[in-house]
Amino acid sequence: MKYAALAAAAPAALLLAGCVTAGGETSQALSDDLAASGYVEELHVSAAPDAGISADFAAKMQETLREALDECATGDRPLRLDVDLQTVKYPNPIQSAVMTDTAAVTGAVTLYDLETSETAGQYVIEREVRGGLGAGGAVMMSVMADRQIRGGFAEEICVRAFGAEPQSLMRNVEDDPDSE
Repeated sequence: MKYAALAAAAPAALLLAGCVTAGGETSQALSDDLAASGYVEELHVSAAPDAGISADFAAKMQETLREALDECATGDRPLRLDVDLQTVKYPNPIQSAVMTDTAAVTGAVTLYDLETSETAGQYVIEREVRGGLGAGGAVMMSVMADRQIRGGFAEEICVRAFGAEPQSLMRNVEDDPDSE
């Protein structure tokens, strides 16, 4: 029964939620030891004033990152994570309704080992969500874009730096004991 619900929801979710693309590069990967034993004690999110990124978005990104990191980085060795947001793009509602459009965020992420004060990891994270197509898709993109790109950016840090499993619709349905 849970697979029937998933099969029925998947086409609508794809149409409304769109495609997700993650990218970027790893300049310096976190060591396996720190990925397993680290936790983020200090978290700093900033954006260059000329990047056009609101203080509200940066504050919400910090909250989203804290929630995600508290789940994926659960060791006992303190780290500092600095995020320098470089670009944020929101979808155009009209373009989303007629064709599709994207919501995207790019940022540089640096992790520091607080015990040694050394740089422990460096990444460029890019997360993009493409969706829309029709009035319903445009509304969904407008409503969900901000949360999707913040959550996706946080997830990408957890996956690339701390080795967390990527979240997926299929896994969430399978792990939910109430879905039958």
